[in-house]
Amino acid sequence: MRILAVTVLLTACGHASPQPRAAEALGEADGALYAVDWPTSARADLEATATRSLAVVSYQPPGPVRVLPSCTAPGSYRVEAVAPKEDVLRLATREQIGATLPFSAPSLTARLEAGASEDRVFDLAVVTRRRASAPALPVSTTDLHGDCAGATHLVTSYQRGAFVLVERRRRDVASSVEIFSLGARAASHGDRLVSKSDGDPDACRTGSDEACTALVKVALTPLSKSSAATAPRGAGTWSSSWKKRPYDGEAASRCDRGDLEACVQVGANVQDADPQRAERYYRLACDGGVGHACSLLAFVYDPKVGLGGGDEEKARTLYVRGCDLGSLDACSMLTAYLRWGSVLEPKSDAFAKRVARACDGGSQDEVGWLASCYGASSWYATAFKQTKTRAQMKPLLDEALRLHRRYCDAATAEDLAKHGACMLDDWTRARSLLE
Repeated sequence: MRILAVTVLLTACGHASPQPRAAEALGEADGALYAVDWPTSARADLEATATRSLAVVSYQPPGPVRVLPSCTAPGSYRVEAVAPKEDVLRLATREQIGATLPFSAPSLTARLEAGASEDRVFDLAVVTRRRASAPALPVSTTDLHGDCAGATHLVTSYQRGAFVLVERRRRDVASSVEIFSLGARAASHGDRLVSKSDGDPDACRTGSDEACTALVKVALTPLSKSSAATAPRGAGTWSSSWKKRPYDGEAASRCDRGDLEACVQVGANVQDADPQRAERYYRLACDGGVGHACSLLAFVYDPKVGLGGGDEEKARTLYVRGCDLGSLDACSMLTAYLRWGSVLEPKSDAFAKRVARACDGGSQDEVGWLASCYGASSWYATAFKQTKTRAQMKPLLDEALRLHRRYCDAATAEDLAKHGACMLDDWTRARSLLE
């Protein structure tokens, strides 16, 4: 009864690990890893995860990839059909086999060595028909959800089709048609078919999806690690500290020499006259780990308050990255995305924690600071009202009170009219009822 009274009272108150080595060992230009020898469980884990979010793996080259089915990253894959592309890969050395087929490498190399002949090789033929791609934006370890121990890479794309692996003589011609034919007629051939094949190549060539769904390749990107060391030396993490730095004609040269802070200066200086050039400078610095660059780049895309780029998802993802890299401006800008159904969302508190970071790290001098304090406190108060158990209620309401107190202490009458009334007394009374 007491818990119900608290809820009623409040209701009345109103997104660098090393690069994979397999592509280097094989001369592959696209940096993809073959997945043809993955265990069935790993393939199934990746496919199941990819239907609901972006997939995350643990990978220490040149070892095998380990899919983390309980770890996910926000976002979804865009699946598209591609023109059938056929490739043949000849594996003749221990290094090539290990880089391409890490799970099967021990048995396959032993098989070649047992024959004591340098005349035997493995030919892998693949045909791809569909490709799934993740959004082309960086993902940091802070974005991950679930059991993510050991997570190192994001699966940025994967390809489906058909494949077959056969053991052959080195002098045999390696063509995809011949190798797929050997796979189909293995029982009547002298060449032995390795027990690695999946999918129907003819179905892939004719565009039939039903028998052309074998997982063939995956592409991985190292997860970035969040860092707070992104502000100018000796300055804070709000944009006001950047604006105080005078722009000089040498900034572009310093940017070319690797000074990423100078790249942000150039972008800010040319933004009004040449937004596309500014975008390139911001992206260069953002990719290099400068949080304010990510925030300014998000502003370019933000259809609500920015330059009207019209890509809300991209803007939100960049604000998240900028916030995780230390830009409190980016954390504050996420206030606009604190929606829960018709009130506030998402139900995960990941955004709320980031907005609270802006509230804790700012002051009245910063644009957006009061809005972040009000928005974050309102999110926690709403989460409190959605919660049923006392153990969950108390920390949510405590956080709402802590953030709302900062808002009420600083807000003027004009601020209260703009953002919302101070509910500190009512929320404090609600908290006392929980005791």
